[in-house]
Amino acid sequence: MLLALLPDLVREGRQIQELFDLYQFMTAKWLDREASWIEPSILTAVSKRLAVFIYASRGRRGSDRVTVDELHSLAQAMDIPEDRWNHLSARSLLNRDSEGNIKFSHRSIMEFYFVLSAIDGDPACFKVFWSDFMRELFVSWGNSQQGQSNVVRAKQILAMDLNKLGLSPLSEPLDGPQDYSVRTFINSRASRQRRIADAWRADSIKILSAPNQIHRVIEDAEFGLIWEVPHLSDYDTDEIQIIQTTHVEMIKTGMSKRLASKVQFLALLEAEASLDMELLMRETFLWLGDRIGKRSPIVVSVSDAPLEHSGVKLLGQLSGKDRNGTPVWAYEVLTQPTGFGSRVAVVSAIPTLVSETDRQSRQKLHSMSPEELRSFLDGLNHEQKSLTAEPDSAS
Repeated sequence: MLLALLPDLVREGRQIQELFDLYQFMTAKWLDREASWIEPSILTAVSKRLAVFIYASRGRRGSDRVTVDELHSLAQAMDIPEDRWNHLSARSLLNRDSEGNIKFSHRSIMEFYFVLSAIDGDPACFKVFWSDFMRELFVSWGNSQQGQSNVVRAKQILAMDLNKLGLSPLSEPLDGPQDYSVRTFINSRASRQRRIADAWRADSIKILSAPNQIHRVIEDAEFGLIWEVPHLSDYDTDEIQIIQTTHVEMIKTGMSKRLASKVQFLALLEAEASLDMELLMRETFLWLGDRIGKRSPIVVSVSDAPLEHSGVKLLGQLSGKDRNGTPVWAYEVLTQPTGFGSRVAVVSAIPTLVSETDRQSRQKLHSMSPEELRSFLDGLNHEQKSLTAEPDSAS
């Protein structure tokens, strides 16, 4: 169907950059072809209503098709006469199957109309878990000219529970910690794949815990990340030492697996700029989960100049900067532990922890029944409440 659009695109000299615009162009051509027997506005309204009905009831009905009677019921609720559907054919985007049932010619067409309904504000769209393709269409809409002119509506959707809707991560997930050579660590950059509109960035970030706690918990829906970030400016030295830990201790407790990678860390720095607030400590060593080779840990600092410490070797300046133009410096930790029981002079840096949305789990969620999904989300809510609770002194 998409390839069949090429002659029209060439003939009209259209330059389409976004997936959303391509589907909008395709459905507009369909509406033009059917205009002799039904007004485009009516066919669009019915298609959106039908898409939401089919998708929201797919688990109960086990099909992406509706009977003619079901279509009549939907149309009557919109004051549309029954005889409007007599001209549906196999060449339409909305057509009949061999048994007379009504279906969209492709699932992606149904999902496009579902997203249109969500943008229009149909509350039924926000009671179900969205598919991956719906998420891609939604992000593409935000990058389209239509989406850029309707940022207010986007902000309303971004304020919802995006995990419950299946919309997080909005962009392609970032790579986790890796082993690097010195050169590749400094020079490698995250490839920019699908990204949300710049105007959405601040609204994709939520501060989940109170700012007066030692740890802030930050949800970044663009990349599907949950951050636990120490915020220590108002605490004295003894309190800071409670949450400082060596790399050895992090390995023993399993915390090192949750340390941020370089690209994840730079994404948090980007989030700071979007929120125009400070989330990370300055002039302080911060642990990363990446390593030089398979042994040497890495720390970074957001500081005007490299920090001096006998236990680290400066690797260089990373590509990212904070909202004030302060550079990010990376260091190899030189003193290596000989065993978990040894007391070693490893750099005492602040751990910034991150957990990531599992895409396989996300796909599993999409296949759950409403009852299974509700039970799973209740468990997540309980876990999140535990995460955001203020830590006691022992922790």
